[in-house]
Amino acid sequence: MKCYKPNIWILIKELFHAIVSIIKAPYVSFPENSVVLIMDPINAYANLYSEKHITNLNKLIDVAKKKEIPVLLTRWIRTKPENPIEHIDLKGHWSFFVPDDQTNILKKIYADDTQTVEVKYTNAFMNPDLKEIIKEKTHLILAGAWLESCIINTTRCALDNNISVSVVRNASTGHFPFNFISLIDIQLVYGKCVRI
Repeated sequence: MKCYKPNIWILIKELFHAIVSIIKAPYVSFPENSVVLIMDPINAYANLYSEKHITNLNKLIDVAKKKEIPVLLTRWIRTKPENPIEHIDLKGHWSFFVPDDQTNILKKIYADDTQTVEVKYTNAFMNPDLKEIIKEKTHLILAGAWLESCIINTTRCALDNNISVSVVRNASTGHFPFNFISLIDIQLVYGKCVRI
């Protein structure tokens, strides 16, 4: 009986190719019918964003607007409830919650006229407003935070909804080494890593 899984050498070769593809990522393109989604550039995550990330996010926003590609932001709003009911709240892991006063978009992000969608789930498609806004789009360009949570989960769901995905690696952040492992996973299975 033939095994569905490739042998170890093919898997190592795939992994090596994915790492090289991430390091030498092509510049982001903006296909027709795209949307840029910048995930959670909020005050609570300010320490995750280097000045280079902020510069690259602003550049991504600027280029997208010049090309008349819509730009959306998500704003993580899940705060720790006093009486949890949802299973995510009952689980209670620290990574799900931010302080009430730290959900605002970072002032360094030049997105005053950009639509913001509030999210409480790591898969942004769980927000019906966002799903409605991008339902006619065929390509999603993702950046922001966290690669190992919101970005990878939204990437998976986009693919499930027949939307191709590009993740802008130098405008995305997370917690090392999990953020880089997520980039590998995205490059191998869910989308394409690009840079701005």
